[in-house]
Amino acid sequence: MSKEELYDHIERYLADAMDSSERSTFEARIAAEPTLASEVALHKRMQAELGDPVKRDLREKLEKLSIAYTADEKPEEGAKVVTMARSWKRVLSIAAAVLIGGLLIWLLTQGPDKPQEIVQDPDPPKQEEEIQPQTPPIAPQEERIAQEDPPKEQDPVTPNVKPPQETPQAPDNNQLALLEPNPVFEASIGKGNLNPRFEFTVESPDPNATLTASTGNVDLAVNGMVETPFKAEEFSVSLLLFDNQAAAMTDATAIQQFAVSLEKETVEQDIAFMDWNRFFFDLNTSVKLSPGLYYYSLINPKLAQGSAERTLRVGSFIVK
Repeated sequence: MSKEELYDHIERYLADAMDSSERSTFEARIAAEPTLASEVALHKRMQAELGDPVKRDLREKLEKLSIAYTADEKPEEGAKVVTMARSWKRVLSIAAAVLIGGLLIWLLTQGPDKPQEIVQDPDPPKQEEEIQPQTPPIAPQEERIAQEDPPKEQDPVTPNVKPPQETPQAPDNNQLALLEPNPVFEASIGKGNLNPRFEFTVESPDPNATLTASTGNVDLAVNGMVETPFKAEEFSVSLLLFDNQAAAMTDATAIQQFAVSLEKETVEQDIAFMDWNRFFFDLNTSVKLSPGLYYYSLINPKLAQGSAERTLRVGSFIVK
């Protein structure tokens, strides 16, 4: 499958344009291929970032540049048209070329090395008439005063040159690195519930949620429901918070850890002739976070680290 076909599948998947059979097949590939999972997550981040008002304005300007660049090009019959989302790198290249070309023109025409034109005074001072021979010679004291105070020359008038207009800059590499998906966490997100004896329904935060920092702090709310055959005294739930640079999903690499309170509600279900217990969880806290991509994992801290059943659910959100 070519890159363009893969991008087309990803965009149809994110736009919910696949039928149930094709969507199930594609989600199975996401779960089995970490590289594909990272590509899907990157497209999600791009859509979330381009939804920002400032970045949306940048995108519209880049789209206008792309339309002007391709106005005289007509696609051949049967050729595929690449969407703006897949050609954004090309548009950024065009914008950079336009910026560099404009800067070169300014340097050649108005640059600091070009000599400035001097506007002459329309009414230059009149020269003194030559002293006739019959005029008495200048006294030594008057000659000394004349030498000490020569007439001041007027400063040349500098033309009013308008500074070049600023061109919107693309996000730098540091900003892109803070939003780069982590394959370790993205693979776990694609699997949903990681322990078959715990059925989680996370109501907040939404998948790919964008949270806004206020005075450096983010109001983080994690709530939902979990169903399990375990009793309240047999397990507990904690939340581990990671940035996108974490090398592994462990307590040591987490930047924050929170205990999650549980409220029990008993539900009768005919599952293996056992009663399952339903618990509601709700965590509301304020966390100091800088802009970037973050992950959280809901764990059962009563199990030892390294246990395959310790991690229950993984999610993500963006801080701007």
